[in-house]
Amino acid sequence: VWPRAHRLLRAVRATAARRLQTDLVPISVEYRLPQASDDVVIGSTDAIELDVVTPVLNWVTVEGRLAASRTNHSDLRCASVKVWGLLELGTPADPLPANVTAAVTLFGDESANTVVMTEGLFLNNKVLAVLGRFEAGGAPLGATLWSRLAATAAAGDVVLTVAGDVSAWPDGGLVSVAPTEYPQPPATTELETLRISGACTFDPATGTTAVPLAAPLSHRHFAAAVTDAADGGHWPRLDLAAPVALVGGFANVRVRTGEAATEHGGVVTVGGSLDGAWVGSANLTDVEFSRMGKFAFQHPALHFNYLGASADLALQRGRGAGGAPGGGGAATATSSAVPSR
Repeated sequence: VWPRAHRLLRAVRATAARRLQTDLVPISVEYRLPQASDDVVIGSTDAIELDVVTPVLNWVTVEGRLAASRTNHSDLRCASVKVWGLLELGTPADPLPANVTAAVTLFGDESANTVVMTEGLFLNNKVLAVLGRFEAGGAPLGATLWSRLAATAAAGDVVLTVAGDVSAWPDGGLVSVAPTEYPQPPATTELETLRISGACTFDPATGTTAVPLAAPLSHRHFAAAVTDAADGGHWPRLDLAAPVALVGGFANVRVRTGEAATEHGGVVTVGGSLDGAWVGSANLTDVEFSRMGKFAFQHPALHFNYLGASADLALQRGRGAGGAPGGGGAATATSSAVPSR
């Protein structure tokens, strides 16, 4: 929808209702491109490549195919996305190249208009709603996303010693270290989330990785053996160690909330209609969900909402039986889409 110069373009023409339709026209024909707060429609016969960061649009309706570029960074920034056709940010079978990023970033507050896809499917707002197909595949990281401390980390430490090889954790990524102490006062926890600063180094001799931090720890996080065979317990040895997880910056495909601090985040809803004419599907691998979910509405970052007849159809197709009516596909969904706060 956002074309480059010196080639045939899909120019965009505004209608009185602010819905935008697309026509293939020479570059010499001047039409207004989508602006902030516009509604955008990708028609059922259109196949559009997104290769830019968009202004913050209102509702983007995908009836045809909207695919992220495999050569240029892209970010679809909007209030909500309604997918009746196909939204593609790479695929699990053909992931987006590691040197390219693609994102859907959702904006808005609780007062924004409610998205209604079909009868009974009221989705609040700030939603990526899928009654068609949502395919997304990021470049594999090549490391587990969580492990445990291999040694106690003291307050003031700027390096974590993590069990196993997590040397692929990226410089600039976010790690969270679980609390192991009783907080004072007890109104909160001692969970800490800090940014990685520099390369993580694996030591084959000890089987541990040194993870450098951009700021010192504020609290102690325990990791050690608390019993051994001499204690005469039921187990020869008992180790307690704080979990450590890479919670941000690990994927080049992201679905996220645009505002930095809000409890009214975005939601991805995969659903179906009461009559079973629409059965949405999501097939996601190595996708990062950041700051997603709605606290007041108890909406998770990703959930499935199949109404009526679509629920049985979704179950059948999730088991590999049959094709899809309408714009829907198989109801199989995420295998390694990881929420991130």
